[in-house]
Amino acid sequence: MVASGTWTATELLSFQGYGTSPGFPPTFEGGKVLMRVELLPSGGGSFRAVLQVDCLIGKTPAAATEGVRLNVQGALNFNREVSGLTLYIRLE
Repeated sequence: MVASGTWTATELLSFQGYGTSPGFPPTFEGGKVLMRVELLPSGGGSFRAVLQVDCLIGKTPAAATEGVRLNVQGALNFNREVSGLTLYIRLE
């Protein structure tokens, strides 16, 4: 772990929806999102970053992987996908 704290989404850069899958509720949707975030470490300060979150439900691209990436601008680029389960829930 490098630091702990909170983050706030500041701008949606893109969303590529993958759709839904049988066996899941119709509001569960897969996709890839890129968003600009502000990181607020517990020790103080702030950093701008780009957060990518991939959820592999629906029709996914062959090279897609489930997980999260974070690129802290001017500092660290966590360019390996951290695996884990992600999910987008469409609000109706």
